[in-house]
Amino acid sequence: MSPTSNIPTVKEISSHIKANRKKARLRFIRKLIVFLVSSMLILLIGFGLYTLDQSSLFRIQNIIISDVRLSNSQTIQNQLPFSKGDRLWLNLPWFTKIQVNDDAIESISFVYNQNNAFISVVEHKPLAKTADALLLSNGVFYPLKPEHSSLFYYLPQLEGFSEGELSVKLASSLIGLEDFVLNLMANVRQNPSTYDEAMMIVTLDNGLNIHTDLRSLILLNQLPLFIDLIDENNDCLYLDSVTSTARAAPCP
Repeated sequence: MSPTSNIPTVKEISSHIKANRKKARLRFIRKLIVFLVSSMLILLIGFGLYTLDQSSLFRIQNIIISDVRLSNSQTIQNQLPFSKGDRLWLNLPWFTKIQVNDDAIESISFVYNQNNAFISVVEHKPLAKTADALLLSNGVFYPLKPEHSSLFYYLPQLEGFSEGELSVKLASSLIGLEDFVLNLMANVRQNPSTYDEAMMIVTLDNGLNIHTDLRSLILLNQLPLFIDLIDENNDCLYLDSVTSTARAAPCP
């Protein structure tokens, strides 16, 4: 075979070039089709997500605040990190914190139910009242509003204990009392002595005066056991935290 027999002819070269160009055109068309289809899918998905995001399906429809007696529901709603119409997925309960500046509020949590945000408020318990304030379980004197009068009429009237540390200590002692005891108390009056500025006289609805200090106050939970000690000659009750007992004596 001669050396020139392996050299392609012009016709073969031309055919080879045409074949490569055809393959290149087919690859380009396939890539263009893939690009157009992918772009169309992305646009459709994007438009669908946008439509869903703008629809009411993923928006907060209503905000419902419950368990509020001391605070104001509208004030709480104004301080929430979200409002009606906001996106649900941007305000999920497990990473959205609610901080409301109100001394009456102990904690706030919320859940979603059918696109409604249910806000549950835990308030500090009111324990006593003055002419213009409520003593809460955190020791804070909370301003007494007109609407509170009918809600907390049963609370004992408080006289004294206006100093910050004493009010906190008194609240800490009162919170340990049973509700029926608090309901029987008509008045709590600070009666400081030379050895204890937190001495007090608790007057019950029936007029019985009970002399006690902060440590002994918890013994009022045993009040039914002490009632028999009272008679016409011994009309005051004195509580003793050291012996966990009470004694009756004439009122001073």
